[in-house]
Amino acid sequence: MQDPFEFDPIQTAEDLGLGIGTAIGLQMINNEEKLRILKETGDIHNRMTPDEFEACLNKNGFETVLKEDFKHMSIFKEEGEKEDTFYVLWHPDGYLVVADTYWNKKTMNSVKLYFQCRARGEKRWPPGGISGGFTDDVFAGFYDGRDGVMRLMNMLEEDQIALPKWEVEGTLDVYLLSFADWGNQDTRPYDVRHNEHKARSLARGAKLPRHVLDAIGSCGGYVQ
Repeated sequence: MQDPFEFDPIQTAEDLGLGIGTAIGLQMINNEEKLRILKETGDIHNRMTPDEFEACLNKNGFETVLKEDFKHMSIFKEEGEKEDTFYVLWHPDGYLVVADTYWNKKTMNSVKLYFQCRARGEKRWPPGGISGGFTDDVFAGFYDGRDGVMRLMNMLEEDQIALPKWEVEGTLDVYLLSFADWGNQDTRPYDVRHNEHKARSLARGAKLPRHVLDAIGSCGGYVQ
């Protein structure tokens, strides 16, 4: 049976000559199988409450190094103001989780797992669906942690060596921003928005404890 985390329902439907309805059905079935696996292994998944999310990572060696509430207006104007939570968690092996909640802290929104690593042996791209890039032989990247933070760490470390102290700058910027900070409806010029995002991220980065800043240095771009 194919690994559900590697399964592509759209490509499978196309290969079988079937339509988008079949692809959507396959996606729903596959999502439930991924959820079942993540729940059974006690890993992060996209239906966790914020309390479950934080407790799961703390149990697996992550320290909550920043946790702060933020207010924002609901996309449904009649619902008014909402309050959610922004998290940064650190693992001493060199992993940084940046996450936020959604819908008045009812569920998790985004969960990003940042890291730097070096291949075991010959230089190569780390496994799995990943974003990032190389500086010399060091890869800086991130995974979508809603597919299982510990699963992703284990998968990475079978092939790569995670760096407890990050080594390279400029390859990948770590944004310490919630979904509300990005302002999806913001139509101001890019450079204005970019400078504001940078300032907000730096302000959050200044709140991180010394041992985390010493480990990631300025390698995260906006975390200095």
